[in-house]
Amino acid sequence: MKGPYLLVAMLVLFWIALTGSLAPVEVAVGAVTAVAVGLAMWRLFGKESKPLLLTLRDVMRLASYVPYLLKEIIVANIDVAEKVLDPRLPISPLIIPCHYPLSRDVSVAALANSITLTPGTLTVDVDGDTFYIHCLAQEFADSMPDGELYRHVKRVFGED
Repeated sequence: MKGPYLLVAMLVLFWIALTGSLAPVEVAVGAVTAVAVGLAMWRLFGKESKPLLLTLRDVMRLASYVPYLLKEIIVANIDVAEKVLDPRLPISPLIIPCHYPLSRDVSVAALANSITLTPGTLTVDVDGDTFYIHCLAQEFADSMPDGELYRHVKRVFGED
């Protein structure tokens, strides 16, 4: 299938999964909505974007990355909670540039989102290989250049 047809079909299936119903009225509403959203998204993004191709190896590596990322999110949540609950509120927000060369768009998106999902850090912009990261405190900024998340994303998407 080419064009927006696959997207519309996936949206209809997603609608059915969300509603849990095959009632004709509900399927019809889902189909109309899926066509409207699918065509709009295709016009906005479909013609210019390259398809996201993930191999089985990528999916397996990604599955191994999720527990690591969850651990990092939990640890960062505890760090941020300690800072916010401290009466002195020891925060010093700053934006730092970090150079993370990646060749695949999916790798860039995964790294930017991983940084943003980790409390205390937020990817503000990506310009080429430079990620601009807002950090809640200096110790978050100090940990960014070592690139632990970067190394994991490189391994997951085979950029080693």
